[in-house]
Formats: sequence, C-alpha cells, structure tokens
Amino acid sequence: MEFGSVALKTFEARSTHKYVLDKARKKKALICFDPNLRFNLWEDLDELRKTVTKFAEYADVIKVGEDELEFITELKGEQAVKKMFTGNLKILLVTNGGKGAKLYLEDGLKEEHHGYKVKTVDTTGAGDSFFGAFIAGLMENGATAENLLNKGLNFKEILDFACKCGAYTTMSFGAIAAMGNKEKVNKAVK
Repeated sequence: MEFGSVALKTFEARSTHKYVLDKARKKKALICFDPNLRFNLWEDLDELRKTVTKFAEYADVIKVGEDELEFITELKGEQAVKKMFTGNLKILLVTNGGKGAKLYLEDGLKEEHHGYKVKTVDTTGAGDSFFGAFIAGLMENGATAENLLNKGLNFKEILDFACKCGAYTTMSFGAIAAMGNKEKVNKAVK
C-alpha cells in the first residue's frame, strides 16, 4: 500500500487513512509513504509537519527529497535520517533530483546512487516514477513488511533501476505519459 500527504489535508481524509492503515498493518501489508509535500495546499505548515510525522509512523518504506527531510525533521544530515526511524520504518529513501538517491536501512546499512545524466526536459513525475520502480523491485522479489530486511534483497540493484526510471521520466514531457517499461528504460538510460 502506498500513500502520500496530499490526501491527508482534511480531518475526514486523515481518519479514513488511519482506518485503512490500521487494517493494512493488521494484515501485515507492506506500507510505503511518499509525503510529496505540497506547501501551497496547507495554510498551516506546522499542521503539515505534524500530520506527516504522525502518518510516517505507519510506513515500512518512506521516500523523501532532501529538502522534505529537513522540513519534516527540522534537522539536517544524519540527525534528520536518525529522527525518521520511528514507528515501523525499515527503509528510508532520500532523493536529490538528478544527483541520485540514498537508501538507509534501520540497521544503518546505506546504499548511495549518483543518478544518471540524461537530457532533461521536464521533471514532472520523476519522483513518482522512482518510488514506483523501487516498490515494484521490492514486490518482484517477494518483499513483505515482515521479511523486508531479512529477505536478502539486492538493494543496490533495486535502487539503480529506480534511479533509471526517475531519469527516464525526465526525458520527455508529462508524468504518466513519460514513464516507460523495463525494456525502454534499460535501453534509454545507461
């Protein structure tokens, strides 16, 4: 299950998400959260920070941009990363646009990818493509909330393909229309 903060704006939406997330947790579903902060949708940024922090506790996997991480935690660097590991979090992905991404595990293991150099025309949807590819990589390898860290997953390989997908999406206009399948992505991004 994947969700983001855009759908957490109202009390009713938060209540519904809490209900669904509680059920998903009981069923041991893998829960993935992309805060995807949209400051213009919130009148009160403290409320946004508190809401994201509260719902982050449900997630097994979180993807944030470096700037989002600093906003959420009010910290920088390793201190910000450590503060995120509360609740159920097992994997934290921190993206940095065309400069790649870092993957942190709750046990401290870290993978880093420096991204791919491509001719960028539009960054719309790159983060969504990245996160979707990462989640797909987990699912294709049988990852669940219960075995996420002891499954023997090749996080380096999964992160690499996620970075390829993010880069690929920036090579044409739009979000959904710019996303490709494995064959197209692997052929276009090297």
